[in-house]
Amino acid sequence: ESHYRDLRGAISELTAALARDPPTAPDLRYHVAKLYFELGDYQQSELEARTLIDKFPTSPLVDDAWMLVGQSLSMREGMRAEAMKAFSTLIEKFPASELVPHALFELGKLRGESGDDAGAIQAWVQALERHPDPQVVQSAIARTRKRIGETTPRGVGAREAFQRPEARRVVQARTSLEAAGGTAEAAAREHGD
Repeated sequence: ESHYRDLRGAISELTAALARDPPTAPDLRYHVAKLYFELGDYQQSELEARTLIDKFPTSPLVDDAWMLVGQSLSMREGMRAEAMKAFSTLIEKFPASELVPHALFELGKLRGESGDDAGAIQAWVQALERHPDPQVVQSAIARTRKRIGETTPRGVGAREAFQRPEARRVVQARTSLEAAGGTAEAAAREHGD
């Protein structure tokens, strides 16, 4: 309980400091956004991070803010698509950021949760190049590949497994000999064609 009071007290002090528009405003704003995240107020955390992005577009913390927007959205019900967009924005706008492999990892998790296993693996493979903890990424890939293996029917290629039954080609036998397994040539000889 005192932990939350401390967080709320810190937010109050930082917000008061922000009102004075100090040169450290981007840092203070980011700190406020992180404190709201820690409190579990993901909507307010996202709002604070977006304020940093909008007010201080040249701040070196903008990539961190996008990461926090993505994390905040991913914690909220029904916001998966928006979270994926936030992580993608970070990846596209800040390709050199050290946060890119983390954003790719989170993007992979969100894709996996939405049933896009191939997209998840693709994001994780990209993340592997620069991720500081490749074991975590590799085990996510391995788990997903195992799940794919367990859910694909044995002896069936992916193309056949996902093809609609009516799309499978059925050759209609034209004669009784063909129906019994004879060839079209044998049927033609029998009928003197």
